[in-house]
Amino acid sequence: EYCPILNIKLESKNGSPGGCNSSPSLDRIDNTKGYIKGNIIVISQLANAMKNNSSIKEQIAFAKYIKKLFPGQV
Repeated sequence: EYCPILNIKLESKNGSPGGCNSSPSLDRIDNTKGYIKGNIIVISQLANAMKNNSSIKEQIAFAKYIKKLFPGQV
């Protein structure tokens, strides 16, 4: 019902899944494996796009920077 990463309500708008940031999107946990049971999670389109364009190392660096920039808020 909610994106586990961004905590936004998952919903399709205008009947076009994938057409908005809050649309549900399948994400592979381990990209070396396929879209198989135990290796997928439903997240928002926005979260999937954010993950898709960066490495884990880049995501961690970004999270550390945001935490440092906004102490006490995250």
